[in-house]
Amino acid sequence: MGVQKFKIKHGSGKYTPLDRAYNNFITSKISVDELEFDKWVTYNQIVCEINDINDGVMFEEMKYRLTGGEEPSDVLSEMISRVEYPTPLLLTLRNFLDVIIIEEFLKRWL
Repeated sequence: MGVQKFKIKHGSGKYTPLDRAYNNFITSKISVDELEFDKWVTYNQIVCEINDINDGVMFEEMKYRLTGGEEPSDVLSEMISRVEYPTPLLLTLRNFLDVIIIEEFLKRWL
């Protein structure tokens, strides 16, 4: 696995309890295997792009939802659909996310 810096918080300042919970959540997910790590690299790119577009508001919501146990692919897909003017990069990442969703579905049911 390569070195990847995952986005934990929006802006600077002290870490909140939510930031720490999200950091622990990410750490537990990426240490499973290389495929899971690659998935989270894509998720992180989506998070960074949404964060740049929406000034961190959706980022905080996403952290609450993920640490609350919701499926990451579903959360990010729903958030991308709420972006009024998605960038070309975000649209490309959505295609990658669609592939991840299909792979997760097949892994679950086959």
